Amino acid sequence: MIKTIFFLILPIFLFKHPLIYSQQIFYDLPEQNQYTIIVPESQKFCLYHPILPGLERLEFQYEVTFAKFDLDIDCILTDTRNQQYAAIRRKKSRKMTIDTVTMPKGSFEICMSNSYSKNSEKRVFVSTKASFSKAYMRQQKWRKEEQDEIRLKEELMESFDFLGTGLGVNQHLCS
Repeated sequence: MIKTIFFLILPIFLFKHPLIYSQQIFYDLPEQNQYTIIVPESQKFCLYHPILPGLERLEFQYEVTFAKFDLDIDCILTDTRNQQYAAIRRKKSRKMTIDTVTMPKGSFEICMSNSYSKNSEKRVFVSTKASFSKAYMRQQKWRKEEQDEIRLKEELMESFDFLGTGLGVNQHLCS
């Protein structure tokens, strides 16, 4: 049985969602994320990380921090083409860098499998760090500046509307 939970980790990991496949994504990808997940006995827990144009590398690290018996766990990584990228069998921890430049956009799947453990859940610390291209970072900066400028214009218009309303009231009182 596969358990996939996304509501606890929505800011970074997603189900394969149509918005992932477009150029625009509905939130900014954080550069670094850290979570602790619980993988139940005899089950699998999968996370998804969006791969978008501009993402050059994804550094991935996990470490089993608690288990009743042994600390080993399987980790299966699947790329956006749905091909197995790596299979790490029965390791307590691992750190790796994933080159994403040549991957098509989509969702990168990270599954932690506790299938061989019949009586103990495992607590796993997971960390990802995204490295973006300079062009992508420049584009994000321009987008943020544009959003800030629009917000400032809206605030100014609200201020002018408020001032105009106040002047109308004062003129009415004076006549």
